[in-house]
Amino acid sequence: MRNYYLAKGIGVAKYISSAEFGVGGRVWKINFYPDAYDSIYPGHVSVYLELVKGDSNTRATFKLPILDQSEAKRHRVCESQKFCRFEGPGTRRGWSAFMSTYDLESSKFLKDDGLIIECTICVAQSKFM
Repeated sequence: MRNYYLAKGIGVAKYISSAEFGVGGRVWKINFYPDAYDSIYPGHVSVYLELVKGDSNTRATFKLPILDQSEAKRHRVCESQKFCRFEGPGTRRGWSAFMSTYDLESSKFLKDDGLIIECTICVAQSKFM
């Protein structure tokens, strides 16, 4: 994500989306909320994975690590421990309190007004006979 400070202040529940990408025969995107997903978590950024195209009742586990852009190359990872159900296109799963804005802005995760969030998804495949 580029231009974090420009995006900061766009408002609660407003987000910036990644490019769409395919995994497991479905299309996904990452939504980054610089002013939080909802007003319950002021002072936090939120990150959600959204199913853009795919079957209803898709089940998947996922990780959304934010990468440290210093030479230490550490990262913070949020991940679903169980399979999450995506009921259909437009369904989002993620973290409203992914990281405090203070922690993000004082960390090595933010560099040159940009941050990198990776995504790993494991989609459960159903087999019918």
